[in-house]
Formats: sequence, structure tokens, C-alpha cells
Amino acid sequence: IQFRPQKDWLIGVGSAYDPHSHTWRNLDANLRLKLTKELAVSHWSVYDFVNNRFTYQDYQLDYEAHDWITSLVYRSVQNELYFQFSLKAFPQPAVTIGPNPAQDLIPKNRRNAFVH
Repeated sequence: IQFRPQKDWLIGVGSAYDPHSHTWRNLDANLRLKLTKELAVSHWSVYDFVNNRFTYQDYQLDYEAHDWITSLVYRSVQNELYFQFSLKAFPQPAVTIGPNPAQDLIPKNRRNAFVH
């Protein structure tokens, strides 16, 4: 489940259920707050119900430029600090649902193939 209580806030929660043992396996939670146009903070955690402990708990600071994102992450359960650099050079096309009125349903080179 994801929702946005405000424009620059994102909260997400997920869980895994095992139907064979009839137990909840884990709970996954994420909170992301955009502080400025370029700067965001987030917290992500996974709680394991089988072992009754956190398996991940990350605190992250992101700086986003036009073509790249730089992240500083502290993973508290493993006591790790790491730096990540990501390129945004190949954006994915927007996902749409339903017909696109700007696009023909039958390609122009195939229209006359069905007419005798």
C-alpha cells in the first residue's frame, strides 16, 4: 500500500503472508520526504516476524540533479555506511492504461491488408 499525505511525502507499507503456515512473514515500511527540489530523506525498514527482529533499517539522504542521484545511506542493523551514485541517462517511457488517442489502433501500413 502506498499513499501520499502531502505532495512531497510518500509512505509505503507491505507485508508477506505464508498461506501454508498461516503466518505473516515480514513487514516492509518506507517513508520518503522531499525537503527541497534536489534534497530528500527516507527511512526504509523490514521487520521479520519469524525471527522477531529487524533485518534492514536504512536511513538515506538523496541529492538529485538533472541526470544523476547521489545517496548517502546508513544501514543501522548491519552498521554500514555507504555512498551510492546513480545515473538517470535512460528514462523509461510513461506507463499508460487504456487506448492512446494519439496512436492509431491499426498501423497505417496494415489498414488495407484486411480489405479485399
